[in-house]
Amino acid sequence: MKRIITLLILLIAIQIGFAQKHEKRDKIKALKTAHITSELNLSSKEAERFWPIYNASQEKEHSYRKKMHELRNKVNSELTEAEAKKLLLEFTTLSNSIYVTRKQLIDDLNNVLPAKKLILLQKAEEEFKRKLFRQFKEKRRPNGPPRGGRH
Repeated sequence: MKRIITLLILLIAIQIGFAQKHEKRDKIKALKTAHITSELNLSSKEAERFWPIYNASQEKEHSYRKKMHELRNKVNSELTEAEAKKLLLEFTTLSNSIYVTRKQLIDDLNNVLPAKKLILLQKAEEEFKRKLFRQFKEKRRPNGPPRGGRH
C-alpha cells in the first residue's frame, strides 16, 4: 500500500512539473508574440497572415534544436572516432536544416510583409532573446540589483 501511495505522489509531482514547464513556455511565447507584434507594428491583416507562418517555422526550428540537444547528451569521452564523425555529421545536418528553415521563413514572409519589417523581425527576435536572458540572469542572482551594463 505504501508503494502505491508513493507511486501516486510521484506521478502527481511529475505532472505538476510538466504543467509548470508548459506554463512557462506558454508565457514566454505570449511575451515574444507581444514583443514582435509591437516592434513590427503589425496590422491585424498582417498579423493574421504572419503568425501562422512564423509559428510553424518556430516549431520546426524547435524540433531541430531539440534533436541537437539530444545529440549533445550523447557526447562523452568514451566516443569512438567513428561515433564522433557520425555525431558531427548529424550536427552539421541539423544546423543546415535550421538554416534552410530560417531561409524558407524569410521567403514565405516576403509575400506577407515588406522587407523593412523582415529586417525589424530579426532585430526584434534578438532584442527579445537579450531581454529574456537578462531577466533570467537577474532572477538567478541571489541578492541586490543588477550589475552595470544596460537596463
